Amino acid sequence: PTTGLEVIAQNGRFGAYVQLGEWSEEDKKAKRNKPKSASLPKTTTIEHMTLEGALKLLVFPKVLGKAEDGEDILVNVGRFGPYVSHVRLNAKLPDGKDPHTVTLEEAVKLLADVKKQREELAKPIAELGEDPVTKQPIIVKNGRFGPYITDGTTNVSVKKGTEPTEVTHEMAAE
Repeated sequence: PTTGLEVIAQNGRFGAYVQLGEWSEEDKKAKRNKPKSASLPKTTTIEHMTLEGALKLLVFPKVLGKAEDGEDILVNVGRFGPYVSHVRLNAKLPDGKDPHTVTLEEAVKLLADVKKQREELAKPIAELGEDPVTKQPIIVKNGRFGPYITDGTTNVSVKKGTEPTEVTHEMAAE
């Protein structure tokens, strides 16, 4: 209703989706003017998609407001579900939370929690001195996939069954 463009529901490589308007062959080849599109939720099929449902999906990404730094805080639905984002920080919405009803205050809190978690992960567990080969400091850190040892260039996972706090300089250098 707002753009006058046709809303299309179709199957693609990555599943069913809705799209606002057609994408001309010329634009496809030049990879420009791609129409806005949104994946259908796993619980919905093309046969059961309505115009109202499609329009609800096509509102994303939606600006919730501005952060203190003046940048937009957005709510969106991605391939792993609904999330809020600010610059390069993303926070998954809790299970069952409707992305249409999330508020700016809720988004700010979720993003602050994720930022705090990242800061905690960035703190070193142990500093073990200088690497004999690279002459860089050896640090034991917590990462996305568990504890690891790094000299700033090379990252190695801490062996299973070994407490990260018990890693010695010799073990790390090895």
